[in-house]
Amino acid sequence: MVKLSFENLEHKILVAALIGDVIGQPHEFKSKPKEIYVDNPNLLKEDKEGFKYATWENFIGYYSDDFSQTLAVYNSIQNNLDFIKEIFLWKNGKYWINNILYDIGSSTQKALQYYSWHEDIIVCDEYMNGNGSLMRISTIGLLDNYAEIYKNYTNITHNHEVSNDICLIYLNLVNSLKSGISFNDWLEINRDNKYLTQEVKLGTGYVISSLHTAIESIKNSNSFMEAVKNSIMYGNDTDTNGLITATIAGMLYDIEISEEWYEFIQFSLKSDYVKFLKYKVE
Repeated sequence: MVKLSFENLEHKILVAALIGDVIGQPHEFKSKPKEIYVDNPNLLKEDKEGFKYATWENFIGYYSDDFSQTLAVYNSIQNNLDFIKEIFLWKNGKYWINNILYDIGSSTQKALQYYSWHEDIIVCDEYMNGNGSLMRISTIGLLDNYAEIYKNYTNITHNHEVSNDICLIYLNLVNSLKSGISFNDWLEINRDNKYLTQEVKLGTGYVISSLHTAIESIKNSNSFMEAVKNSIMYGNDTDTNGLITATIAGMLYDIEISEEWYEFIQFSLKSDYVKFLKYKVE
């Protein structure tokens, strides 16, 4: 096993997010991910059947839209940049490995197209409540004013009450963990929340499902790696749900992963946009 240690909580969450995205990405849209490729994703590159299995066969080992947008939000906050401008730069290749965009959610595509035509933010309907804003906002939860600013980073693509409410719940969880509230205590405090008591199919790209998937994956885990694997094994939107789960799990556990996982994420860790992240390998 490889343990990564951090002095900076922001960097820990970002590396956790990268791991969840990169490990989950090859299984996206698979209703039943193959456990052998989750446990040893390097087989996806070494084995002909593995290469055929991977959803993004030409981008095995690359992080996706999930982590690249997470970087866009983080950089916008750190450097006081206009996020709307940054997400259009993202759409043109910024924050991606080799500056190549290869995945974009349908709601995000539609919303950005609308803004480019009208210079206004689209009012989303209920069918646009995917997890495309939830996936990118983890580091906002570390800020004391997260509830005041988060819509500056979500509404451009997912301007709907449900998406905003779920984002706020997720950010509250991140901020609560940062403040020392335990995961179980947070669940107890929020046990009557209408969204958390709602029954949904786990593993999908629906924003409520993604939050439930992360919570259930963590409830049934004893380690960072187990939580991330749990989320991926639900299938379907494995990269996004892997990332969301990983950000929470990264606040609860040491980031300790297998040699196979560590080897697989190396290509993404060497991206020019990621080199600023500081950690020690133990």
